[in-house]
Amino acid sequence: MSSQQEQIAKTAVIGDALHGETDRGCAVLSGCVLEEVLRKALRHRLGIDEENLGRFVASGQIARGVDLAYFVGLISEQERRDWKTLVKIRNRFAHSPLTALQFDEHAIAALIDSIAESHQILSQTDPRETYRLKFVYGVGRLYGKILKAARDTEPLKRA
Repeated sequence: MSSQQEQIAKTAVIGDALHGETDRGCAVLSGCVLEEVLRKALRHRLGIDEENLGRFVASGQIARGVDLAYFVGLISEQERRDWKTLVKIRNRFAHSPLTALQFDEHAIAALIDSIAESHQILSQTDPRETYRLKFVYGVGRLYGKILKAARDTEPLKRA
């Protein structure tokens, strides 16, 4: 199986996992998936292993990893904003365990609407499902873009 075929298969598994989750589970799991692929892209671009990456970006510090990805040319300024918005959404769900939150809650829906990639999703009849779809679509697009950036960029050369 080629690398691209493996990635398509993995993306399908991720999609199935997100589909079976509550909104909270979807947001938190998405954050984990995005962090994993971001760390993989950073290791490739920087030409370092996980231990050395941890010196710059500890596990769980996804916002810091997003900044580093921007500074080393893996993502654009718009993608940086979108990544940080997804991190904010993930953190709202993860750090409010006793609060009943859903993607269509006003503050979260506004964040989802601010994700540039989410504008590709047309309105559905159920607004709750629309925000969930927008969120998952935004996650999927950024996931694919960071993988492509990692494939298309060479590791940085050391001085």
